[in-house]
Amino acid sequence: MTLLRPVVLLGVLLALTGLSPEARSSVDVNSADAPSLDALPGVGAQEAQAIVAWRDKNGPFTSIDEIEKVPGVSRRSIQNVRGDLSLGGQSEFAKMQESGEPARVPVLLGHP
Repeated sequence: MTLLRPVVLLGVLLALTGLSPEARSSVDVNSADAPSLDALPGVGAQEAQAIVAWRDKNGPFTSIDEIEKVPGVSRRSIQNVRGDLSLGGQSEFAKMQESGEPARVPVLLGHP
């Protein structure tokens, strides 16, 4: 009974933060326009435009990590939305689930 409460709380937190698979929708970085990328949390208008410009010049991205090569795009921005990005198909979150790779869950600091 004591273990049940933290498990339920974790489930509620995951659902509220959008980390549940049902709550996630992915943005295809190889076809999204700048406003769609800008709508992602932590990705600004300048970063979104830089991603589109780089893609137009260099062709489609072959990995989510490749986005970090775009001048003006911070690694932190990409890491924060990695699970929300896709390359014309599955999101990184869905790929991790299929591969058995553990999901990266943000740490909530200051909570017991």
